[in-house]
Amino acid sequence: MKLVFITLLFFHFVYAEFEKSEKAVFDLKNGTMWQDDEEVVYKEDITMAKVYCDTLILNGYTDWYLPSIKQLQSIIDITNTNGYIKKEFRYNKAQKYWSGTPYVGDQDLYWFVDFENGKSNFIDKNTLNTVRCVRDIDE
Repeated sequence: MKLVFITLLFFHFVYAEFEKSEKAVFDLKNGTMWQDDEEVVYKEDITMAKVYCDTLILNGYTDWYLPSIKQLQSIIDITNTNGYIKKEFRYNKAQKYWSGTPYVGDQDLYWFVDFENGKSNFIDKNTLNTVRCVRDIDE
């Protein structure tokens, strides 16, 4: 019985992609910690979104930043039609979320992910979009 428990525990840690805490979701595969609290519903333009993440203090960490488009796309779940975001996220408004990735060729446009449909696009930096910050997990 003890061997079965240890084996199951091992496979949980080896194959689990996401873990969650009270105010964050841990993406173990990509080595990131995602903000997941009531504040992810606020909308900002790109400048204020960056300031918000750069000054966020959450779970005792101060090294949060606005995710890249690639990072934001990594939490899309096309099977979850109630927000198109991984089910581990409790705060999952089906809205457009900013990335910190500018559109190549026009620095007034930035990429976002629309969790209403799971698609990515770019939009003017003065548009108000939702903000979800991320940080790299310490090694």
